[in-house]
Amino acid sequence: MTAGCLFIVSSKTFFKMLRKYLFLLLVSFTSLAGCEVEEDDYPSPSGGSGGGSGGGNGGGSSYKGTWVRLPGPSGDRTDLAIGNIPGEPSSRVYMCEKKGSTAAGFYKGTISGSTIEWDAVHNLPEFTVSMDGSELILDCGPCLPTPYKSGTWSGECGPLEGGSTGGNNEGQIMFWTRSDQNCGSISVSIANKSGTISSYYSSGSPSCGASGCATFTLPAGSYTYTASCSNTTWGPTTVTVTKGGCFKMELQ
Repeated sequence: MTAGCLFIVSSKTFFKMLRKYLFLLLVSFTSLAGCEVEEDDYPSPSGGSGGGSGGGNGGGSSYKGTWVRLPGPSGDRTDLAIGNIPGEPSSRVYMCEKKGSTAAGFYKGTISGSTIEWDAVHNLPEFTVSMDGSELILDCGPCLPTPYKSGTWSGECGPLEGGSTGGNNEGQIMFWTRSDQNCGSISVSIANKSGTISSYYSSGSPSCGASGCATFTLPAGSYTYTASCSNTTWGPTTVTVTKGGCFKMELQ
C-alpha cells in the first residue's frame, strides 16, 4: 500500500508539472507573436521621406524644382533645374556649370525616377538624385555626392526655357586636345567657319573659349565638322549645339 500511495502522489505531481510547463510554453509563444507584430510596425529603411520616394514615378516629380550648388572646395557653382521648364517635357533636366567651374557649360538631360540620363552629345555618365531633408543630393558615381539647396536659375547659361523662343538662340562648341598629336596645329571647319587648335591641355578639359582652342558660336542645331593636321584627320562627324550651352569636343 505504501508503494501504491507513493505512485499516486508521483502521478499527481507529474501532471501538475506538465500543466505548468504547457502554460509557460503557451505564454512564450504568445510573447514571441507579440514581438513580431511590434517589429512589423517599424518602417522599412527605404520607406522614409528621402529620395526613395521618387523612385516609383517616371518623371522624378519628387525632385522637381530649381536647385543651386553653393561653392564647394573646387569653387564650382552649378544651377540645376528638374522639370517645370517652359517649352520642355516634365522630365527634362537642365544643368548650368557656371564660369570658373572645372567643367563650365550648359547640359541637358532627362530624369526617370531618381536617375538622370544626359543627352548623348555631352558624353556624361548617369547621375542619381536623392533627398536628405530639404537638400537634394546629386551623385555621378565617380564623383563625391554633392548637396544642392532650393534656389533660382541664375540665367548665366541662358534663360530657363526650351525651344528657340525668347532671347539669343545661339550656343558654342569648342574643339580641344590633350596632346599636340605630333602633328602641329589642328585646323577645324564647321558650318563654313574655320578655327585652329594651337595649344593642348593635358590636365583636363579647359574652360569654354580657352586660349589655343577652336571655339565657334552658332545657332542651336546639328552640324558636321572636320579637322586635320599634318598626318591626322577627324570627321566628318555630327555634333549638336544647344542654346546657351557650350559643348566641348575633344579630338583624340
